[in-house]
Amino acid sequence: MNPDFSPEHHSQLLLKASTKKPQVLFGISALLVLAGVRVVEIGDPVGWTLVGIFLISAVVWGMEMLPQAHSLRLDSDGIQIKRHFLTSRFRWLDIREFGVLEHDALGFVGGSASVYMKIRMPSLSEKEPARQFSLPSEYGLSAGTLAEVLREWHKHFGMEGR
Repeated sequence: MNPDFSPEHHSQLLLKASTKKPQVLFGISALLVLAGVRVVEIGDPVGWTLVGIFLISAVVWGMEMLPQAHSLRLDSDGIQIKRHFLTSRFRWLDIREFGVLEHDALGFVGGSASVYMKIRMPSLSEKEPARQFSLPSEYGLSAGTLAEVLREWHKHFGMEGR
């Protein structure tokens, strides 16, 4: 594993999500707002619908570009996932595993990958003792590299208390 991400070298690690997608979508939304304004200037009231919808979209994508919107923090206690300014925290002892899911990207030939984790959930039924979900981003790493980093931190901090 890359020593820059190793738990032996860091007491905590903070990874930030890329802002490329929000920047592109913000730009498209802003252009469509301008197109709506132009339609209103021509005299068509449908332009107000364009302005309203894409102005809201521009605001949302603008907020997504803020550095505080998305992050992944790893520390000795567990992981903290921040997505859309909302934070979820999971202890290492509650995490079963990390892996990479391969899936088709929007129906195109080829594929993409996302990192998932399984969490132990208290349940009355033992049929589904864990839940699985994917992380919202790869935080500038490939899915395989991020999964490897998470497994290394999980091995280093999660197995000690078992």
